[in-house]
Amino acid sequence: FFSLKIQRSYTKLSEDNLLQSEHSIVKFHAIEILSQNGNKNNLGVLLAVLKKPEESAEVKVKIRDILGKIPHVKAVPVLLDFLNAPVDELVYAAVVALGAYSKLGERVFEQAFSRYRVVDELKRLFIISNSENVRVAIIRTLANLHYEDIVPFLLAGNMRNNRCTTW
Repeated sequence: FFSLKIQRSYTKLSEDNLLQSEHSIVKFHAIEILSQNGNKNNLGVLLAVLKKPEESAEVKVKIRDILGKIPHVKAVPVLLDFLNAPVDELVYAAVVALGAYSKLGERVFEQAFSRYRVVDELKRLFIISNSENVRVAIIRTLANLHYEDIVPFLLAGNMRNNRCTTW
């Protein structure tokens, strides 16, 4: 009982630090604590911080890294929204995090529409992105998601745009 009470206090303190601290290092520690096993109910706090426009890119990238390590179905729409971020570093982190969701298999993509939307958004981003790192991450993510038409898509895209991605 006593250890459970301490864990709850520690979790609450971490949530407060993440939401209110002005120091990135304090937020990084809070993110790590909230992402540990046994703290699976903290996804809402992490997603709320991701949605804050004033939050630093470094903190958002850290949260996306964590979401890639402990993927959760509810995070997919938020990660998809960040495919349109103005900073390539944020877009890259979102693409990489989505790539980790293939490990959840059918739980993430229970409905065909969910998988379709992820693949469609990644394909759209591949076509418009000028970042080589983002494009390579998209190819890896599509491969992780077992997108069957990846080769025809890449060939058609390279012929249409007359540009080639190097590995």
